[in-house]
Amino acid sequence: MKIQHYLSCLSLLVLCLNCQQPKAVSPHQYTLTITNKTLNNPKAKVYMASSLMMLNETTLMDSASYHPEGFKFTGTIEDPKLIYLVFDNAGAGLKNMAKLSGFKMLYLAPGTITMTIDDAIAEAKITDSPINTAYTHYVASTTIPDTFNAQFAAQRKALKAETDPLKRKEIEEKGVLLAQQRAKYRDSLFIKYAQEHSDSYFGLEAVHQLHLKRVEPKIIMPLFEGLSVELRASKKGVELFEAMTKENARLGELAPEFSQNDQHGTPISLSDYRGNYVLIDFWASWCAPCRAENPNLVKAYTNYHPKGFDILAVSLDTKREAWLKAIEEENLAWQHVSDLNGFDNPVAKQYDVTAIPKNILVDPEGVIIGMNYRGYTLEEKLAELLD
Repeated sequence: MKIQHYLSCLSLLVLCLNCQQPKAVSPHQYTLTITNKTLNNPKAKVYMASSLMMLNETTLMDSASYHPEGFKFTGTIEDPKLIYLVFDNAGAGLKNMAKLSGFKMLYLAPGTITMTIDDAIAEAKITDSPINTAYTHYVASTTIPDTFNAQFAAQRKALKAETDPLKRKEIEEKGVLLAQQRAKYRDSLFIKYAQEHSDSYFGLEAVHQLHLKRVEPKIIMPLFEGLSVELRASKKGVELFEAMTKENARLGELAPEFSQNDQHGTPISLSDYRGNYVLIDFWASWCAPCRAENPNLVKAYTNYHPKGFDILAVSLDTKREAWLKAIEEENLAWQHVSDLNGFDNPVAKQYDVTAIPKNILVDPEGVIIGMNYRGYTLEEKLAELLD
């Protein structure tokens, strides 16, 4: 009986100890606490959103109500995520957007994050957060010097003061060159950061930025492969690899043949360009990024057309007047085709165009050798091929 009583007591003790055992904390759990030393309003709220473009059910992630000890957010997250904290100190509500108090951007990641607001929301201090400390370093390391901005300001001032058409053209060309130099310098900062921070989340982010800027795969892939296994296997890493692989899948294939009428009603075929390097450029007059990219195309065409380079532009415009006006205004001297059906253009569908600008570089035999060149990258590729 004594033994049975002892075993019963032991079992009860173990059971009680198990009841008192704290639950294991998820490795993906985060706690974000925000204290505002000057705020004392029970109606105040803070909203957590994934975007500032529009606060709605899609972008709104969470909200926290006022508490004397601070606004508190808890949850789980696997990979670091850029978020925006939108402050409503007066308790006006999201419907009164104009009365909201401000916002603060930060990275949310597993662990504890503390934010302290002494006065201005924009100057809030973030502590206990390695990811946000790393982000501050990343931004500082990839920010271009102010000398570039000074050069742009001087160029714009000179252009505004000049009235002679030839001199204005020279100043405009200098501006394009400055923009390309600036972009190339910035890309070099991302490359350096990725090389030196292969185990940092922002090393992966640097590679992602290079991919968005359409830097050559031969540069990006070694950087990606140099990242830690954990980063490459992360959700963002896998998505980036899949995107790069998908975009490069058509390299080495024969570019699909097509024919479409130019602005004069004359049919133009891709095969007309056999023997030359040709850039198939999908664009539209209403596309601001396309228009911003046109000066780079003009520069590349001017320098390399005499050496065997051409451009065949496929417009996704729907208004003929706007299309022709853009061609004339920006001196786009190459061949243009369109059926004025926007994204329903059969050539766009043939080349899986879902967003513009998009371009495909084809060699003299009609083989796809590159895609989506931006800024200085097209001229660098042409220099490699034709110089």
